Amino acid sequence: MSNAQELDSAFIKQRAAYFADSLDKAYQNKLWDQYVSLTQPGLIKFLGGKAGVIDYAERLWMVLNQDIGEKVSTQHVLQIVSKGNDWQCVIEKVKEVYYDQRKAWVTTYVVGKSEDEGNSWKFVEISEGMLINAREVMRDISDELIIPKRTVVYEDELKKKQEAEAAAAAAAAKKQQQSKKRVAKK
Repeated sequence: MSNAQELDSAFIKQRAAYFADSLDKAYQNKLWDQYVSLTQPGLIKFLGGKAGVIDYAERLWMVLNQDIGEKVSTQHVLQIVSKGNDWQCVIEKVKEVYYDQRKAWVTTYVVGKSEDEGNSWKFVEISEGMLINAREVMRDISDELIIPKRTVVYEDELKKKQEAEAAAAAAAAKKQQQSKKRVAKK
């Protein structure tokens, strides 16, 4: 990859992240017209037009924000691919939520497409409640894109796992130290 291509790719990745952040802010602030303007046309059509997208987003927002207190903690461009002047990406979003008073992190994914050399982007969220296949609403999605499955990690389970890993590492270190002492005695 040439230096110019690397710069273009870095710029395009930055633009994808900017537009994905705008999509998330529009959703969180219930700016539905802006949210629809950042949504893939195939999804708009699938949901019956602009009013269908807004209805779906409002219902989803009410459920997620009242029941689990959803907020995006981090998001970043996981993958970006080009096809001529078109670009596609996968953006990973990690959301901090509370399910039944248990803190958790939910990792979801957004697929984006730019048809103007990466200057502007439109997205399809592959997350809560989306039972449709991304390829049904974005027919030309690249086969190169890898869209991981949604995951949920609970804080208490994460702490137990970290404690178990720390204990295993300590036991391994102790065993290695004892082995070195035996070798030194010989």
